[in-house]
Amino acid sequence: MKQSAQQKEIVIDMINGIEDHVHCLLRLKTTQSVAQIVKQLKGSSSRWISSKNVIQIPFSWQVGYGAISVSPSEIMTVR
Repeated sequence: MKQSAQQKEIVIDMINGIEDHVHCLLRLKTTQSVAQIVKQLKGSSSRWISSKNVIQIPFSWQVGYGAISVSPSEIMTVR
């Protein structure tokens, strides 16, 4: 995800997750929207997972997402 994001000029500060979901700490530009970034990340990661046969069943992300803004003073805590 991070490599694909860099190609699309999306800055992922941190990424982590477990079996059924992912958490990303993103730094958005003023020209980027959360919806746009999530769509790009979900799309590119779905294509990668499908092309690599990473799992035995068809892969798809759940519908929707959650987003929380973080003040600069709390970035280290969130990491």
